[in-house]
Amino acid sequence: MQYVFPPKELISQCIVPPYSSKKNQDLSEYNISLIRVISLCDLDWLSLENWINEQKSKLSTE
Repeated sequence: MQYVFPPKELISQCIVPPYSSKKNQDLSEYNISLIRVISLCDLDWLSLENWINEQKSKLSTE
C-alpha cells in the first residue's frame, strides 16, 4: 500500500483575523472578514474533497 498525500495547496490554514477594535461599528467589517475566511476555507475543503474523489476513482479503475 502506498500513501498518497494531497497537494499542499489543498491544505491551507484558516487563519482568523484578530479583532482589536473597541467600537461596535467595526463589527460589521470584522464579520465580513470572517465570512471571507470561512468562504475560502470552504473552497479549500471542496477542492480537497474533489481531489479525494479523483484518487478513489483512480484506485477503482486500477
